[in-house]
Amino acid sequence: MPLLDAFRSAPRLVESTESMDLRVFTETLTARAQGFGAHPASPTQWGWHEWGMYIGFVPMALLAVAALQARGARESAARWVGVAFFLLGFGNFHDRSPWHLLHQAPVFRSLHVPSRWMYPAALLFALVAAGMIGRVVARAGRHRLLADAAMLACVLWLGADIARVAAQPMGSAFWMELSPAVVRSPEFHQEQAATPATSYRDGDWSVPLLPAVLANVGVITSTAVAPVGIYSKDATGRIPGQGAKGRGDAAYRGEAFFVDSPAAAKLARFSPNEMVVEVDERARKGDLLVLDQNFDPGWRADGAPVENHADTVAVRLARPGAARVTFRYRPRSLGLGLALFAATLAALALLARRARAAARGTLSECAASSV
Repeated sequence: MPLLDAFRSAPRLVESTESMDLRVFTETLTARAQGFGAHPASPTQWGWHEWGMYIGFVPMALLAVAALQARGARESAARWVGVAFFLLGFGNFHDRSPWHLLHQAPVFRSLHVPSRWMYPAALLFALVAAGMIGRVVARAGRHRLLADAAMLACVLWLGADIARVAAQPMGSAFWMELSPAVVRSPEFHQEQAATPATSYRDGDWSVPLLPAVLANVGVITSTAVAPVGIYSKDATGRIPGQGAKGRGDAAYRGEAFFVDSPAAAKLARFSPNEMVVEVDERARKGDLLVLDQNFDPGWRADGAPVENHADTVAVRLARPGAARVTFRYRPRSLGLGLALFAATLAALALLARRARAAARGTLSECAASSV
């Protein structure tokens, strides 16, 4: 089954039931207890550390006033986009809420904690607030320097206040130390589960992956990729789309192997998107070579399409004898994404050119009228 199909058919990482009411929203922005063990309010799912986003009562009131006082095209655009993010942040408060509808899309299906949308909402409202404050300062006249100093003092006070509260969860975030057993393996291989050689000195609730990366080891049983993560098991306990196996699993046959052939295969070079497999002289034309990676149509073997063998990547040899087969992965949407990116840059350049031309025309008209 292709990885994309597995994503669509697999159970969702989190059901779209998360939401918050006005009380939780207020506490999210104003409660000073933001540590991992704090419980100033009771959101529908996850711990408080996933929801808290302290800014304080004064900034919250300022952003609300600014949203109502937006002027001009730029401020209005920022305000309305901020409103959209703001509504997303309340989560599934209705069957037709923005969060519930967005959560149906494959790209967003695995997202959780909708309050994170409050971050870009606050940023956009802050830009509107900056415009409002700028207009106030501009009217200060001969007291402009004093007004600038007062605004700077307010910013420093608010920043220090937010930093003191933000230090609570951050102080508890980076406490883990690598185990002395974490030593880089000369050859890449995969483990079915985390081992002392791929773990921190003291464990936590989640499966660690950074030590495994440092050890040049892959860990199959993890949360790294939502569609094939440990929370995507079906009713039988199987993870749809996860064909790769690691050491510790009885079905593990190595990082590369033949399904039915006397030949041997060995992973000679590894990188996340390119792997080179060496096969010995016993290989026959048509033998099925399997790469122990989850299948996705973006894989190619020496530039040719691959097969799906039990949700792993496979290819039939085109000729007998010893050879090196290079597997490369490139998302099928990469070309389209690059084309859209180029088109966006071209459109922005065209708009900028038209804006400059319009500005030059306005200056010319002003100069002509003054003569």
